[in-house]
Amino acid sequence: MCLNTRRGISEVISSLLLFVIALAVLVIIATSIYGYYTSAISYVPLFFHESKLSMLEKLKVVYGFYKDGTVVLVIYNYGDIHTEISYIVVDQKVYLATDFITDTEVKAGEIKVIQFELTLDQGIHVLGIQGRRGSKSTILVKVQ
Repeated sequence: MCLNTRRGISEVISSLLLFVIALAVLVIIATSIYGYYTSAISYVPLFFHESKLSMLEKLKVVYGFYKDGTVVLVIYNYGDIHTEISYIVVDQKVYLATDFITDTEVKAGEIKVIQFELTLDQGIHVLGIQGRRGSKSTILVKVQ
């Protein structure tokens, strides 16, 4: 009785099959690396562009006062680009600017007066703003 009646795959076929499998694995790895590399590279110019814009955004609260429940802030954009006020800060509490004011845009070189209703206790309070790209400015306001 012969136990070895089945024939195996020839050496040429097995070498070709192994080569095709290795090539398929190499293609899969190469396409995933290429996809990661191109997506990472596409964020680099965007990062530097936003970084440049954040350096050009310069907001300053030049004057502020409180009277009869109304806060008035005078803001000067001395930067080179138009920007928006994103946040208003009152004594370490951060509020969305759109909660208080409707027109948040401050053009380059513009002085803007914003006013909003807010109840403050007597004393000295820190009022501030933050621009869309991170520019911050604060001022002390005395409430009597």
